[in-house]
This record gives sequence, structure tokens and C-alpha cells, in this order.
Amino acid sequence: MATKDISTLQVCLAVAEMHRQRIRCGMRFEYAVTLLEQSTGQPTKVCKNAIYREVDRKMVEWGIYRSIGWLSHQGIAYLQQSIEASDAISSQEDKQPLV
Repeated sequence: MATKDISTLQVCLAVAEMHRQRIRCGMRFEYAVTLLEQSTGQPTKVCKNAIYREVDRKMVEWGIYRSIGWLSHQGIAYLQQSIEASDAISSQEDKQPLV
């Protein structure tokens, strides 16, 4: 149970999903924490610290209130690169002949 067990990708996916679901202001931070808890099985404190870590790394940005978060340009680029890399790996696996 450590913050290091939650990846940057997992945090970025949670923040992006929070926006896809159009969670209202004031509930966004807690919702992103809940998504991380569900996807990682980590406790609340660890999930919150993982989000704070990504704020410090400039992957997630905050406005006036900590409950209003979004992916930074750097976070969006990271998420897109991760998805493209995953798609490329899947594409290569699909082309492998079955033995």
C-alpha cells in the first residue's frame, strides 16, 4: 500500500474519466479518488497522494479549488502517447502467427 503502486497512467485515466462523466465541480477530486480506489484497490489516502504527486509533476492541474482538476497539456500528451503505444503493441500481437 504505497503511492508508488499507483502509476501516472492510472491517475491520468481517472482524471480523464472524471471529465468524461461530467462530474460537477466540488465533487471531482473525490470522484477521481474513488475511481483510483476501484481500479487499484489502494486506500483513499494512497489514492489522494498519487493525485497530489501528479499535480507536483504537472500532469494534473488545479484551479482555485483542489476539487477542480484537469489534465495539463503534458498529462494529455502522456495519456495519448500511452494509448498509442498500447494500440501499437496490440496491433503487433494481432499480426503474430499462432503456433
